[in-house]
Amino acid sequence: MLELIQLITLTVIIHYLSCKFKVYFIHWHLDTISQSKLQWKHVIIIPFIGSLFLIFVFFYPSTAKYFIYASVFFSAISCFYLILQPIFDYAPLLSSKVRICLSLLISLTIIFIYLLTQTRWSSNVIAIGIAVAIQSFLFVDKIHIPLVLLSVMFFYDIFWVFGSVNVSLFGGKSVMVEAAKTATSLRLPLLIEFIDGKFLIGLGDIILPGIFINYAYCIDLFYKTKYFISTLLGYCFGLILTLFVLWNFKVGQPALLYLVPSMFVPFLIYAYHSKTIKTIFSLSLTSKFNEIIPLPELTLTSDFSHEPPILSEQQLTIQLE
Repeated sequence: MLELIQLITLTVIIHYLSCKFKVYFIHWHLDTISQSKLQWKHVIIIPFIGSLFLIFVFFYPSTAKYFIYASVFFSAISCFYLILQPIFDYAPLLSSKVRICLSLLISLTIIFIYLLTQTRWSSNVIAIGIAVAIQSFLFVDKIHIPLVLLSVMFFYDIFWVFGSVNVSLFGGKSVMVEAAKTATSLRLPLLIEFIDGKFLIGLGDIILPGIFINYAYCIDLFYKTKYFISTLLGYCFGLILTLFVLWNFKVGQPALLYLVPSMFVPFLIYAYHSKTIKTIFSLSLTSKFNEIIPLPELTLTSDFSHEPPILSEQQLTIQLE
């Protein structure tokens, strides 16, 4: 029960923080964040690269760890640098150069602590930072792409956990399970561990659903809807279901098998019930944000728990169809 509470609490915090950071990045860096837009080609690229990576780790774990360490070093620096930017807004007296130097210094310190200690806690901190930053900075224009991507990754997860066992090339082993064991033994920040590695969740099972949850949050910024809470509750239910099956069958489970339907069902039910299906599927976030940014009176509040007033009722009124 303790690991379930820890898991749900941590993932909810990650998704909530990433949504708040996304508001910041859209506010100040819409042009930049739009360039990191998720496109249709990524529906093919992500599972393809993911498959190559799993095979590489499966067959060459000793070599793969150096490649992963190098990737983590550079990606983690970028990720922590990004998520430290809103925090330094609390120190307006510091010059931009000082903020940049401090951000880089803190990022490097966190990375070197991980490389020197390689404990469960340091690995988890890196993994959490990467998850929050990627979800925050990755921009999705239309709902179709995360829907299709998650559907593809649904089957991807099932194959690499269960289907790969039946492929003779892999010697009757689950590629995903073996890769997770390698990541755990080497303390690679590709997953978040609970209870000394007895239970873990991969970053893909946080980030990929997080893209969809972030989009739901952006919908709620424009409309008085509850897509975010509906989708997040569905995600939490999927985690509970995953753990329930894991405890009963005592074998690694493809989390997306349970997470994807658990998010899609409440999302679509709410869309149907609120009669906003047509509106949501025709919505372009890029167009909507470009209509209201920049605004002369737009300021980011020092209280990060509140949204900047970019989407107040006085500035934006949209009639649901």
